[in-house]
Amino acid sequence: MIRQFFVCLAALALGLTACANATPAPSAPTIAPTAMPATRAPSTPTIAPPTLPATPAPSAANVIPQSVTQDGFFALGNPSAPVTLIDYSDFM
Repeated sequence: MIRQFFVCLAALALGLTACANATPAPSAPTIAPTAMPATRAPSTPTIAPPTLPATPAPSAANVIPQSVTQDGFFALGNPSAPVTLIDYSDFM
């Protein structure tokens, strides 16, 4: 049993060494230092004047009727609108 373990371990070691990369990794190219660019004096920041927001166009949310029910609940939409219920179910 122990002999089979060592044989498998040796085969694994040989397989890993055979798959290893034989060529050394290329070294990173060296970059010669360059002179620093001339710096400019910092400029003073400018602030844009405030602008008023544009008037929003009427959206669907502004057109939907809003109401309060007799029980005090808020409601959106036409209370007499037709409703269609679709039931998706699975019996498995």
